[in-house]
Amino acid sequence: MLIVLRPFRAGDAVVIAGQEGIVEQVRIFQTLLRTYQNHDVILPNSQITTAPIINYTARAQRRIDLPVGIGYNDDLAEARAVLLGLAARNSRVLKDPAADVLVTRLGESSIELVLRAWCATPDYVEVRSELIEAMAREFSNAGISIPYPQRDLHVYHHDADGRPLAQVTAAVDDPDRG
Repeated sequence: MLIVLRPFRAGDAVVIAGQEGIVEQVRIFQTLLRTYQNHDVILPNSQITTAPIINYTARAQRRIDLPVGIGYNDDLAEARAVLLGLAARNSRVLKDPAADVLVTRLGESSIELVLRAWCATPDYVEVRSELIEAMAREFSNAGISIPYPQRDLHVYHHDADGRPLAQVTAAVDDPDRG
């Protein structure tokens, strides 16, 4: 079935039967996959034909989606301009289709954006890394925060008689108060 349909070839970057890596060989009964950590995975073709196949290298171009959160007090238009600018300055980001920035969510701690930029498939990993590094640097230079999840917690504890704990501990420290 795999030899006839050819959903992937030797050299393709894939996820098959839950395993991710580079196809080394497609044999009659097995497919040999080399993981990115350089491990060999031998998959029975019977498992592959019944599982989803993702072929990252099937097309010449690939879209990079980079999610990032900015603080609620930061300038959304400026953050969008910074992201589009860093995509425009990266020579391996394609001009067509053009990069764009979308607001995806109003989160608990941040306004969540996603930079979507296209590159040639072989450049994907390096361009993605370059864009993430540039994003951190450019946001810092522009004074745009990348907040981390945080929560304020206020704890109130009352003694059995209803007095706040601070009064109970003060009474212990000063027996005349209690």
